[in-house]
Amino acid sequence: NIGISKKLFLMLTFPVMALLLFTSMTIWERWLTLTETNKLVPLVEFSTQISALLHELQKERGIPAGDLGSKGQKFQEQLSNPRQTTEQALKKLQTHLLTFSPSDYDETFANSIAENLNKLAQRNQIRSKVDSISIDLGDALQYYTSINSQFLQIIASKSDLSHNSHFNRSITAYVNF
Repeated sequence: NIGISKKLFLMLTFPVMALLLFTSMTIWERWLTLTETNKLVPLVEFSTQISALLHELQKERGIPAGDLGSKGQKFQEQLSNPRQTTEQALKKLQTHLLTFSPSDYDETFANSIAENLNKLAQRNQIRSKVDSISIDLGDALQYYTSINSQFLQIIASKSDLSHNSHFNRSITAYVNF
């Protein structure tokens, strides 16, 4: 002999609790997505800067290949323009690194970036050797290829931060392209 108000209360308790549970789960999922996005946005901006530098390094890599392949007979005057655009892209990346902290992700990631930037710091020595035709074509190409490969691996290494399969596939496709 339960009163009508108690019966009504018992009838509504379970649906209201279920509604609260589903609402809480939805809010939690949205919060996780927001947190993930906040961590990915700086990484995507950083990857954009790396991509721009990679593009310029690839162009710079191509001209010395032609110059060294022709024993300095061709492309000598065309060496400076790709180098200037590479320097501009590198400067943008370095400026971006002032506000982007790779160590926020993990130590391996930060160390890989520092290591590759140190390799890139040798570019003027490589350029001088290309200008004087005192470097083997394979060595010159290997220098650029190793830097480019390492930058691509750096980008790929963080694709696991997202639980979004579309994002992960896009990163993998970009790196494999």
